[in-house]
Amino acid sequence: MIVIDEILNEWSFRCHDGIVDLNDPKKLSILEEIYTEIGLLEINVNDLERISQEENENIPPRFETLYELVTLLKSQYKLSNDNFKISSSNELRVLLPKDFSLNRKGFMDDILQNIPDTKFEEGSIGARSSLGNLKYKNIIRLVIKSLDTQGEKSAGKSNEAFIINDLNNLINNQPTNIEIVADNKSLSFPNIIKAIDASQNDTTKYAKADLQLVSEDGKIYNISLKQDDAIRWESSITRYRDWFDKFIQKAKNGELGDVGLKEVPGTGGKKFKLWNIKDDKVIGRVIVKGLPEEDIDEIIFGSDKSIVVVRTFTPSDIKKEGDKITIRASKIYENPEQIRGTNDEPILGLGNHVRKPLGIELRVFTKWSLYRDEKPIGSNVEINYNDIM
Repeated sequence: MIVIDEILNEWSFRCHDGIVDLNDPKKLSILEEIYTEIGLLEINVNDLERISQEENENIPPRFETLYELVTLLKSQYKLSNDNFKISSSNELRVLLPKDFSLNRKGFMDDILQNIPDTKFEEGSIGARSSLGNLKYKNIIRLVIKSLDTQGEKSAGKSNEAFIINDLNNLINNQPTNIEIVADNKSLSFPNIIKAIDASQNDTTKYAKADLQLVSEDGKIYNISLKQDDAIRWESSITRYRDWFDKFIQKAKNGELGDVGLKEVPGTGGKKFKLWNIKDDKVIGRVIVKGLPEEDIDEIIFGSDKSIVVVRTFTPSDIKKEGDKITIRASKIYENPEQIRGTNDEPILGLGNHVRKPLGIELRVFTKWSLYRDEKPIGSNVEINYNDIM
């Protein structure tokens, strides 16, 4: 089974009636959610060629445009499949080898002159690329990178790497005062001599820091970086394994009112969908209300008591004047009360995900991804945490 078949199966799996439809905005939003979750990281140029030959009206047209762009670039610049990385259905990364005849900027300029329907993406200088990105037919984002510097595979990781690299360049090994300024508050960190990528540390103890600011006297400030409008706080199957197992058993036994499970045909009882017994249709997500307060604190700030800074950073967000660096953020959170009731509030939820064991995932989502106007989105339903315990 090629990747596109898996995507279509997953899409159908999450649709309430099992039918995919490119003309249904709600179902398209489900497809975009799948793109976000898996990033299409398993798809490569060979898969694209097979996808382009599929006779299936439900295949998104962006795949055709993506393949068209790859074909143009390969022909024009004699690039191989290894020089492309597909980040999503509308983002293509070109990875230039060390011995390539053009540097990144020269390559971008050449594309603008020689590849029709390509333009510079306004406002794109930032997390993905310090040079900005191109846009092909106003559909496919084209990001130019060097083949030997690809370590950041997700948007979140790129966001972290961007601010860490920029900070260290501005600090330049000199004690520097850093102030983070957001709409709701500001924080100051004196005499910082370096910024450290903390995301590689052991996360089994629920540490949350992505960035550590180290002061001249050795003090370390832990900071968790989240992009604007993030969908999730964490994958929670490890934290709530016992609770999850009890939920599955009770849902199978019909002990949770309208919330049940329906076996996916052909899986031999190994995969299920969250099912609304009363309405006889699939449930988008089961929203779990009433998490223990101590859990909420650790989900947000981690066992390392990180400060949460929300922002999808761009170069204009970080400025240095004299011995002071000012970082512009969207929000700063230091305690659960500051986040309660906002769109970033953490809420536990179960969802259908064919790649997960039993076909069910367990994550802590942000409130805005589950509710609109304080009401569950679509077919989402609510249960209480203590109903399972």
